[in-house]
Amino acid sequence: RLALARALVHDPEILFLDEPTSGLDPAATREVTDLIGSLAREQGRTVLLATHFLGEAGRVADRMAVLDRGRLRALGKPDDLAAELWDGVPADLDFGGPVAQSILDLVDSIDGVLRTEARATGATVALRDRATMPRVLATLAAQQIDVYGATVRQASMEDVYFALESSFAAERQ
Repeated sequence: RLALARALVHDPEILFLDEPTSGLDPAATREVTDLIGSLAREQGRTVLLATHFLGEAGRVADRMAVLDRGRLRALGKPDDLAAELWDGVPADLDFGGPVAQSILDLVDSIDGVLRTEARATGATVALRDRATMPRVLATLAAQQIDVYGATVRQASMEDVYFALESSFAAERQ
């Protein structure tokens, strides 16, 4: 915390942090992460955070940059980068057991559903956007089809990072 305070004295508008939680216990890590988040939300302040802890970064960052061999290869909001990597927003529907093909066909016919795939207890669907899920649930409810759970899975910073790293490695081969 003292190092953060000293950094703010030197440049109150831009704060560069390199591995600020490395070596900290979980309580101190949470405290520092919360402090970084509050600093980043202040008007006119930019916080640049270099870290290997993508879960922590995902809690406080609204944009990410990915370097590969010293070159900036990706920059943007994780959701925007994910949209460039994958077609659709993944979601899970829990029907409590195997799903009939007729239900998959019904879900597939809903505007905004890109594709469906059966799973052991339901289906995975690709949605054009999050706003499609209420239409899916309303359609299923109108047909009196029980849905025990519906989860839209937004890509995490970690998901995006590993997909980008994989594509960079494939380019090098």
